Amino acid sequence: MPNFEQESTFAGVPTETVSKVLADMKPPTDADFEKEAQRQRKEFGKSFDEVYNTNNVTAGTRRMLENQKKEHNKMNRIGWKPVTIINLMPFTLDVNGVIQKRYDLRVPPAPAEPLKKGAIPYSRRVLDRIYWDSEDQGSDMEGVDNVKPVPWLPIEIAEDFTREYNDIQNCGGVFIYEGDHLPETSPVLVNQLKRAQEELFKWCEKKVQDADLEFASESTRKNISDVHRNAWKIMFRAGLTSEDQKPAWLHSVHSSARQAPEFCPGCDKPKAGAVCVNCGNVFKPLVAYKESMIEFGHVSFGKMNDEEFKEALKIKAQRDKRAEQMQKAATK
Repeated sequence: MPNFEQESTFAGVPTETVSKVLADMKPPTDADFEKEAQRQRKEFGKSFDEVYNTNNVTAGTRRMLENQKKEHNKMNRIGWKPVTIINLMPFTLDVNGVIQKRYDLRVPPAPAEPLKKGAIPYSRRVLDRIYWDSEDQGSDMEGVDNVKPVPWLPIEIAEDFTREYNDIQNCGGVFIYEGDHLPETSPVLVNQLKRAQEELFKWCEKKVQDADLEFASESTRKNISDVHRNAWKIMFRAGLTSEDQKPAWLHSVHSSARQAPEFCPGCDKPKAGAVCVNCGNVFKPLVAYKESMIEFGHVSFGKMNDEEFKEALKIKAQRDKRAEQMQKAATK
């Protein structure tokens, strides 16, 4: 029986029944298509093919771009400014938003050491354009899509970062300002940079305390991560702690505890072994084939690299040879 039958809703149905159903299936004729088109014209005014065609898609795109240009000119007349995001945190700032993902708007982590001795280490990201989203408003009587462009100004996106990391996660080491200049060029921004560093130190102290509590119990030591270690290192470089105060958990946690578990894309259960015990998704096709858990040519073979596929071919040749030997022995 073909693999698609084994891994579909046909599973458990007799092969003869499936074969009969497939044999009786016939593709629609031109007359069938025309009959359906007439029904659609009667019910909707036009057939789907008359509405959803290349010309209408092109017209819809042209309309959207024209509206976007008008909206862009309007924003320029009103006026807008670039915005700079400053990050003092030891990790990348990544807000889970549609615009942020579409334009890959992330802020890199602050470097361990400043560019100049005695300065405050930070990274920055300048938002220097208008970013665009869209709102689907359906289609007109001619079937042309009507998509309304929605502008996002730099200040709107930047505020999402401060809201996420200062208000929600209580990090404090993030701030924004209008313009693309460096913070050192403004006394006001220099003071803001110092205040952000003070908030960073508070966050680091909290993370170190959290790690001390986690380390106190064997069952929770796995929760200690590089976030906690980097927090202690920041405090150490700033002179807020010393070498003789180095915590036992700084290097003692096993590396496997730092890795987040991988999950099966089919059912969101933790990955274990070569095949998911919950949904049957194959993670390691070569291992699964070696253990006779799947047949040669299984759809998961597409996950193999060239070396793994060559190994699978060798295994198949050995099995075919053994099967031939067994068949000959049985006929003697």
